[in-house]
Amino acid sequence: MGLDRAQELRARKPLETKGLIAQVDVSVGKWQFFQVTAKGEDWAKRHSIKIKQHAFKSGPVHEFILNRVEKAIGILNSRFRFQRHSEIARELGLQPDSVLLLPDNRRIIIEVCCNNMDYDARNLVKERQVTGVDVVIAVVPNQRLKKALERALDKCRPEVTTTPLAPLIVLEAGQFIDRDFDWAGALAMPPAAEAKG
Repeated sequence: MGLDRAQELRARKPLETKGLIAQVDVSVGKWQFFQVTAKGEDWAKRHSIKIKQHAFKSGPVHEFILNRVEKAIGILNSRFRFQRHSEIARELGLQPDSVLLLPDNRRIIIEVCCNNMDYDARNLVKERQVTGVDVVIAVVPNQRLKKALERALDKCRPEVTTTPLAPLIVLEAGQFIDRDFDWAGALAMPPAAEAKG
């Protein structure tokens, strides 16, 4: 709509006060997310206002983070490719959020973890065991959820396997959104403090 941040906040406040929109309970850095409530949908119908809501498979916060990660990494090299519907872990019943294919034939799984940390931790452990995966990157919206994921990961142990586990990097979205972040360094080799397992 061409609104600056202050105008957007002023326009949103009355809608929130009247209960027509509500904030999503997960924030990312300074970013807040709102969605139309049932009351807001009813009000819009009564006033013949058509609401165009984007349908996200995993919610607006998840999609926002995944798009930001892909955009930030994609800027590094025009030959980087992302697969949103990769077959890479399908035999394990998994579908990674995105798989980054690098020109040197490395494959990096990218997972955004927003809701069920125990479920996400189990999937991350399995993804680290997939043959041909070089690194798994888990991105969480904020520090609170990063700690929750780390606790869940501590409870999950990989199956005994002869193949080495791919390194896991756990990042908080606030580390790279609206900041300069060294994605090239993160993709080359996981920092020792971030690698799990």
